[in-house]
Amino acid sequence: MLKLNRNKVFSTSIGLIGLFIVVLFLNIREVSALSPDITQVKVPGNPAVYYLNHATGQRKVYINEAVFLDYGNDFNDVKTISPEELSKWAEARLIKTEGSKDLYYISSGKKVRINGLDDLRNYNLEMVSPITVSDFELSQYEETETYQSAGLDKTEGLNVSQVLVRNANYGQVLVPGTADNNVMIIRLSAGNEGASLQRLTFKLEGLFNDALIDEVYLLNSVTGERVRGGKSLRDRTLVLHVNPNEATITPNSTLELKVMLNLYNIAGVANQNLRFTLVDASSVEATHLATGAFPLHSSEFKMIEAGQILGSTRVDEQSLNGAGTQKNLGKFTITETSGREDVYIKELVFRNSGSASRRDLESFKLKQGERVVATARRMESNRIVFDVNYLRIPAGTSVDLSVSAILGTDYEAPRSVNLTLERSRVTGRTYELSLPTEIYNLEEEFILP
Repeated sequence: MLKLNRNKVFSTSIGLIGLFIVVLFLNIREVSALSPDITQVKVPGNPAVYYLNHATGQRKVYINEAVFLDYGNDFNDVKTISPEELSKWAEARLIKTEGSKDLYYISSGKKVRINGLDDLRNYNLEMVSPITVSDFELSQYEETETYQSAGLDKTEGLNVSQVLVRNANYGQVLVPGTADNNVMIIRLSAGNEGASLQRLTFKLEGLFNDALIDEVYLLNSVTGERVRGGKSLRDRTLVLHVNPNEATITPNSTLELKVMLNLYNIAGVANQNLRFTLVDASSVEATHLATGAFPLHSSEFKMIEAGQILGSTRVDEQSLNGAGTQKNLGKFTITETSGREDVYIKELVFRNSGSASRRDLESFKLKQGERVVATARRMESNRIVFDVNYLRIPAGTSVDLSVSAILGTDYEAPRSVNLTLERSRVTGRTYELSLPTEIYNLEEEFILP
């Protein structure tokens, strides 16, 4: 039976040059981030002055007026920004002086010297970048003898922080019809007992069309693997559910997750904007209570439209007509359907819903005719991931691809194969933007010999 699995699958590789061309083409003003020239700031109604370190994305409050003036600063140069903008900058926790290897943890006007790398790990500080300060500023902090007296306690909970996603050249923009857009990076640091993430609840803010949001998912920054789970979106509240064991933080370690966004290609959204926010600790549900400098805001992203100038692709699985073997696991035709631009296939991920496992098949090959386009050593979690080095499809044309493998040494008959394309990464040649792909899979299973 033919099953049309019409999933809009997208891929993203927004190159700076391509994005620049699109912005100029559409004559849309770019979104500018806070200028690197702005380093001394305050917020309305609060006399505290902060130093912004653009290299690390951190803010550090001046402990007193003497320290501020010692750097040669002028109060007339202090810029007033919104509390929301200030909250995007992580609070500085480690400082050092030029020429010294000593690190100090600071909090509420107190400092304590870090004794070694093990302590950085035990207190979840190994991922924190230190800020270099003057000897005079260091001397202004009250020195304490213990970590606890400086407000640094080992915690059995889960500390949540973020890394700002920046595009310094063109500001923060999103293009409808693209996917795998990294909108936020979240760090989860566990104490001695470790922790496991269960769900994240985001408040979506801004002036945007709800119909833009297609898929939102989490990506492990280290492995590059998607975190399996589901999502629900209602009244601009987005909940990402995480499957058990998919986001486990081992004791005294940090897990970094990227929040990835896929957008539908709809018109009339130019200059709309979108921001993701974890409002408070209850926004992070895990096996331990979450702590952090909430609210955590993503950058504010502005939409630009490019749907009328980009390419698009379609994948059609071809029937094997009863001729399936390990040398002929599946056949697929990929077509550039718009006729506007050439496309490059970057990645294809196939899924086997048959009974054959990773020990039954190995040494997979993706071939165009007799030419090997990509290889994959094994199947993991019933998925075959082909990283394609070079495969170009000219505008308005098609290519036929096939998947083959060899039987594993531990193969035990009978085993079955039902290969389908789960997702792809495709970029356009002209603008280097991600392109939509329609996938049509067949429900066709065969038995390996």
